[in-house]
Amino acid sequence: METTENNFYTLSPNELLSLNLLLTILFANGLNSNQLNILGNFICAVGQNILSIQTIIDGLPDENAVYLFNQTTCDAKIIATSTNQELLTELQKEVLALKAKLLQIEKELPFKYT
Repeated sequence: METTENNFYTLSPNELLSLNLLLTILFANGLNSNQLNILGNFICAVGQNILSIQTIIDGLPDENAVYLFNQTTCDAKIIATSTNQELLTELQKEVLALKAKLLQIEKELPFKYT
């Protein structure tokens, strides 16, 4: 995707590094050790999730694919779940389903974790 606009994605490495340093100083100013730890880990997690999405997109047959979050589906699920307890129960079901899938995948592996 080529663009002639001047935006974040067209910054040079030096400009990105300078912007990174400036934002780091702005975000970290006035925080204590625990707050710095929480913020740093949160930002790292956001970055890691973005890289995970990028890896998934790289595996798609269309190299120009763009990741679009299906907000409508998520909104419908939240509206359908009227209480926090119902939402928690639904999330627990999803976690259990994912655990079951992981166990099945582990059983199919040709080697065992020790």
